[in-house]
Amino acid sequence: MPALELAGDRNADYAELKKHPLMLAADNGWNEGVVIGEPVHDWRGIDLGALEGRAQINAKDVGTGHGRDVMGHPLDALAWLANNLAGRGLGLWRGDVVITGSLVTSKFPKAGDLVRFEAGALGAVGLQVD
Repeated sequence: MPALELAGDRNADYAELKKHPLMLAADNGWNEGVVIGEPVHDWRGIDLGALEGRAQINAKDVGTGHGRDVMGHPLDALAWLANNLAGRGLGLWRGDVVITGSLVTSKFPKAGDLVRFEAGALGAVGLQVD
């Protein structure tokens, strides 16, 4: 599924984050939610590593990236998560939704903006910011 992660940075000082990048991961508190598009059931024929994603705000391109930008391949990110959980006696459940990683840098839309993310053969997802 194409997806838009809704992040709340809690007024982070981005200059300080660069000095302490692991604090972002350790905090794990930025995810506020996700907007997901329609599922693609025949995804196995899609080269997820080569897939190009494009973000737009108000129909203007604001970023692009590829599936390979996520730990080399999005399924590598999923495997890392599954292995990490298994190493702690936990696991993923049928129906869990995993957001494998961003293809573009964070954007900061304002009220009234229309955000759209196109994920090649996976389709697109959008959000009107109120």
